[in-house]
Amino acid sequence: MKEKGLNLVESDGFMETPKEIIKKIVCFEERLVTEEKLFEKVYQWTEKQVTDKQNEANNETFDLNNSIKSEIKEFLPFINFKKMKLSFLHNFVVKKGFLFSFDELSEILENAESELKVKVMITSANGKSLNCMLPLGSHAIENIKSLKTSFNCVSYRQYLYWRTEFKIPSTPSPLKKRNGVEWYLHYFGLGHIGVSHHSLIDDSDYLIAEMTALTSGFECTPYCKIEIE
Repeated sequence: MKEKGLNLVESDGFMETPKEIIKKIVCFEERLVTEEKLFEKVYQWTEKQVTDKQNEANNETFDLNNSIKSEIKEFLPFINFKKMKLSFLHNFVVKKGFLFSFDELSEILENAESELKVKVMITSANGKSLNCMLPLGSHAIENIKSLKTSFNCVSYRQYLYWRTEFKIPSTPSPLKKRNGVEWYLHYFGLGHIGVSHHSLIDDSDYLIAEMTALTSGFECTPYCKIEIE
């Protein structure tokens, strides 16, 4: 979000920004800063808010960590930790580990971007794109590479798939649908592979990865292309 042509997150006045504006910023799809910078600034904003409240109340039993956790929790589902560098996660996010459960923090670190991942890109006929990162050992990588023509897809308004009969893993997917994620790469019930809007995802779908829109307005069109980069 911009204010008078400037990036509000990096402006001097960010710490005084009202909460409703902060929420609009974290929900805004087209980021003007990295996820690392966004999380760092939102955390600093939150810390200032609760510290100011404590100073006004002069509460001797004040618990800073719990107060920060309570204040920031509604923003966290919209922060894409998977796009953060592993070094930042270790040096900043882990130190704020009180914000997460052990399972949540473990999942964040497990899915961190690294050199051992490859990019999957889906591009529509109108040039709009989604992408995601998959670990090198993912079963989906070779499946995608094996498609005879990546353009031969079946598309509807909010989902598309390539006619395949890939074997769906017998163990449940560790990935779960969550707030703030609009698109998912997944296996359909018959072994097709494709992408769906979050509103269509149900328990019968084997989720492979959360997908990020590189530009706004992605639509499922005929002749979409899927490729490994």
